[in-house]
Amino acid sequence: EEYCLGATIDDRTNVFKAGALFFHLFGHFTPEQLAKIYHSNQFSPVDFENFSLPNTFYQLLLKAVHLEPEHRYQSIANFKQEWLFLQKN
Repeated sequence: EEYCLGATIDDRTNVFKAGALFFHLFGHFTPEQLAKIYHSNQFSPVDFENFSLPNTFYQLLLKAVHLEPEHRYQSIANFKQEWLFLQKN
């Protein structure tokens, strides 16, 4: 992501970080997956089968951690709004 690429750091970077955090909270990474993330210094999400929330949240988080910032939520506020909408429905 942006830190490794020397790219512009903005709200979408924060969205990525929040998405990666939620994947770590609700995903079940194997030790091998965690080692790969650590050694490559690049986040990759768990498969849906190893995720403890419904698919709608999985899809939301995939968008949040998209490698291309223009395909992510544009702000934490947008990300939060979508999260809260999914919680209600």
